[in-house]
Amino acid sequence: MDADKGQYSEPIDIVLAVKNLSRRIKAGATAFKELPRSTGNWSLDRIDHRLLSPQGMIIKLSGREATLLSTLVAANGTIVPRAELGLAVGYDSVSDTRSLDAVVQRLRVKAREAGTELPVHVIHGVGFQLSGNVIVS
Repeated sequence: MDADKGQYSEPIDIVLAVKNLSRRIKAGATAFKELPRSTGNWSLDRIDHRLLSPQGMIIKLSGREATLLSTLVAANGTIVPRAELGLAVGYDSVSDTRSLDAVVQRLRVKAREAGTELPVHVIHGVGFQLSGNVIVS
């Protein structure tokens, strides 16, 4: 690629760029396939901020974590856009939504410490999706 003009100077550059774009499109398309559903029911206690795993392990949640899970449960398995989820959990701007990754990461660590995997999935460039069955009380 010609750095000064921002254009491709060789045919091989164009071929490589098209192959790279094709690979990225294919990788993005796989993100929208059906996600595996976790077996068993999870239980979300919004009042006491607790999540009960299908194995019976209790995971204590922060207020933000409980709100995030409640919002994902209400979406009924559909993808919740990052900005929408950010506003739901109390972030003021779209730029704050990267903080959602930290909230989800903390949830994953808590779930792993309880011996299970959290059924929340990050859909790259789109948002978040819940793949497990969660009963809210």
